Amino acid sequence: MQPTTIFTTLLLAASALVDASAINPKYAALIDKRALPSEQGCRACPNGDQVGYGEASAKWSRIDPSIVADAKESFDKTFPAGYEPQLCSQPGINCMTSSADVKWTGVGGLTARWGSWARSDGTIVNAWPHWQSTLQWAGPGGSGTTYNAHCVIFTCAKGKMQAQITNNGQLVGEVKGDGKGDNSAVNRCDCFYDLDSDIYFSLM
Repeated sequence: MQPTTIFTTLLLAASALVDASAINPKYAALIDKRALPSEQGCRACPNGDQVGYGEASAKWSRIDPSIVADAKESFDKTFPAGYEPQLCSQPGINCMTSSADVKWTGVGGLTARWGSWARSDGTIVNAWPHWQSTLQWAGPGGSGTTYNAHCVIFTCAKGKMQAQITNNGQLVGEVKGDGKGDNSAVNRCDCFYDLDSDIYFSLM
């Protein structure tokens, strides 16, 4: 898919599982369930989406091809507990790690994963280039989503789910659900602007 097509598709296919009443108070604007992050209270790309997408794609297009090729060999293999993929330290890449009791639902993502590292302790690291439609994880009593595009990482946690946002091992921020493991649970969301960040989804 050509970059122009990717960009156009994202503008037409934005989605996020968000309840307006549960969003961080500083992002309390009324939101549409298929709204862009900027319509949910997140700061928009300062120079417009096309420039923002260009900056993101420039980052991941410069990654050493051997690192990308190595990541493609990760599927259907098992790696040691704590294994940190080299791809995850590259600019323009977002790695989402899930605890053993949380799984990526297969929902969302504009492009295919660039790598997936199942580790011996049951955790799984999945990598995508930055600028994706909403991705979703789920576990008993909780779910989480992240929308990494439009110059923001917009992450939500519902019920018993929690998400830690990190960069180079340093905590950037976190989102925690309300702890309710039933249908009364609502999303809690926040906006993060360190676009090379990674996310760890786990249950409280």
